[in-house]
Amino acid sequence: VLASLEERQLLELHLRETPAHRQSWQRIGWLAEARNWVTAQLPSATPLEIQNSWHGALNAVSSVDGRKVYFKALPNALTRELRLVPLLGKFSNALPEVIAVNEARGWVMTWSAGDTHLIRDGDVQHWKTALRELASLQIATLPAHDRLEQAGCQRLTPRDALLEAWAICEDSDSEFAASAQR
Repeated sequence: VLASLEERQLLELHLRETPAHRQSWQRIGWLAEARNWVTAQLPSATPLEIQNSWHGALNAVSSVDGRKVYFKALPNALTRELRLVPLLGKFSNALPEVIAVNEARGWVMTWSAGDTHLIRDGDVQHWKTALRELASLQIATLPAHDRLEQAGCQRLTPRDALLEAWAICEDSDSEFAASAQR
């Protein structure tokens, strides 16, 4: 609770300015704009609910007739994902279907791919299925590597890929995170 009206006004001014080091979703009115965009795409969608904000992205969910909708807001440095997700969907049915993209705002909305988060899932079969799908996607995209690079996909060496995966898992107590540190 703010002690005075002056403190509240200072906080509102601070949030309104949105300095470069802060994300767009840290601005007053941002959530209302995002909810309006979701509703414009899917008029029967439930109100957008923020789930988390990590690794420079904000994740939120909504639903339409009981079917979960996934919304993601990205900072400018990561907007290549907005071009890659629809492009990669042409190579695999395992990826969630893209509903809409707003590249200017850094927003993407897809149908949910499910509620299983592999990083928290101990079922080896789920990991095997996911890795098989990833390998199939990588093989299917080989002929399109130029288009993927033009869309912003980075070419990684195996060491780069391992370091990137380790960075994602570093807070996890998984065996993978431990082995990646070696």
